[in-house]
Amino acid sequence: MFKILSAMVLAALLVPLPSYSEENENYYRAEFAKSVFVDSLLTLYSNIPPFDDRTRIQQSSSNAASLAIQSLEANPSPKALTVLAELNMFDLDGAVGEEHDCAVVRKGKKILPILKKQKAKNLKLACDKEVTKNNGSHKICAPTNTIERHLRDQISAIAQGQKCDD
Repeated sequence: MFKILSAMVLAALLVPLPSYSEENENYYRAEFAKSVFVDSLLTLYSNIPPFDDRTRIQQSSSNAASLAIQSLEANPSPKALTVLAELNMFDLDGAVGEEHDCAVVRKGKKILPILKKQKAKNLKLACDKEVTKNNGSHKICAPTNTIERHLRDQISAIAQGQKCDD
C-alpha cells in the first residue's frame, strides 16, 4: 500500500502543472484593466447622492481609470493594444481622455492597424452592450460621430509622428 501511495505522489510531482504563458498572463491583465476602467467610468457617471465623500469617490474613480490606462500601455500583448483602441467607445473627457489619447499615440505604429480596423458603429454597439450588462448609464458611451473623430484624430497624430506632453 505504501509503495502504491508513494508511486502516486511521485507521479503527481512529475506531472507538469498547468502554467500560464506570459502572453496568457498579459491577456488576462488587459481584460482586468478593461474591467477596472469600465467600473470606474460607471462610478463616475452614476448618480452619486450628494454627501461629503462624493468628490473623493469621483477622484478615486478617475484615478482607477488612469491606472487602468497606464496598465494597458505598459502591457506588451496584442490584447492590450486592442483594448486600448476599443476604449474609444467611451465618452472620455478631461484628464482621463487626454491620458487615453496620449497612451494610444505613444503606442504608435504598433496600434495603428488596430485603430484603422475599428468601426465606430461596432464600438458604439459594444459600449451599449457593456453598459447594459453592468446596469450602468449609457451616458458613458460616446456617440458614433465622436468615436469616428477620436479614431481619425489618433490615426492622424500617429501618422504625423506627434508626441504627447506628459
